[in-house]
Amino acid sequence: MQPDDKLRTTRHGIDASYRDMGDLVGLAGANANDRLIEMEEGKRPVSGPIQRVLDYISQGVDLGAGDLANTILTRYLPEFVELTIPVAQDGDEELETLAMMHTRYPRFIAVFSEKLPAAMRERLGAGELEQLAMPESTGLGFMVAVPLDRHHGSLKPLMAVAAKLIPSS
Repeated sequence: MQPDDKLRTTRHGIDASYRDMGDLVGLAGANANDRLIEMEEGKRPVSGPIQRVLDYISQGVDLGAGDLANTILTRYLPEFVELTIPVAQDGDEELETLAMMHTRYPRFIAVFSEKLPAAMRERLGAGELEQLAMPESTGLGFMVAVPLDRHHGSLKPLMAVAAKLIPSS
């Protein structure tokens, strides 16, 4: 069996530990790290479901192994994308708000507390979502990160980068 370069390069590309990668691909238990190491070294086959998860995770990761689609995504899709998303309806009028999406692992959508209806602000504040105070000059209140990927660690460093991309009002 050959070493699984895609597993190793994806894990390195998203800067994941063996524990993080095990969680991402659905491996659990005391031997999860050992099984991942064996897969990377080619001593154990990578199952079809894990391959599909790797394909998903590696989207937007420059694997540098000639994977043209991922290379194009990494080079040309910005790391952060500004979005306008619908948040509620007020009679016949649909309300929209500004949001930012982090397009690489760990993906998340950041919404801003001052641009949300009060009921939605309360629900987001009651959750265990990470928040980052925005500069007063933006008038946005707090940035709240809604994760799209399972991950370990804080999103705050990435949120701080996103915050710098928001112009002052």
